[in-house]
Amino acid sequence: MSLNSIRTVLCLTKGDDQVFSMRLTNDAGLPVDVTGSTLLLDFKNDTRDRTATITDAVNGEFEFRYDSVDTEQMTPGTVYGVLARIIGGERTSLLRVTLRVEDI
Repeated sequence: MSLNSIRTVLCLTKGDDQVFSMRLTNDAGLPVDVTGSTLLLDFKNDTRDRTATITDAVNGEFEFRYDSVDTEQMTPGTVYGVLARIIGGERTSLLRVTLRVEDI
């Protein structure tokens, strides 16, 4: 797996709780075992970074949680980053991510 041109867009509403549930798959669409991995959303120079909670390691399932206390403090706008996987001390950027924070 490597970083490709696909960009995932995540949207948050200021002041809301939000959970983004995801599943890591290979090019054939099969789940990637993430046992022993750390998965994170990494936004350069931004406080919206998050480490995933792995919910089903064997099937590559994980989630990122933002609670209302966190999102209430966020400035509306768009930031760019990556979904990264760290395993055995080696970091791999997997996917480009756009995070939009909206104040509705």
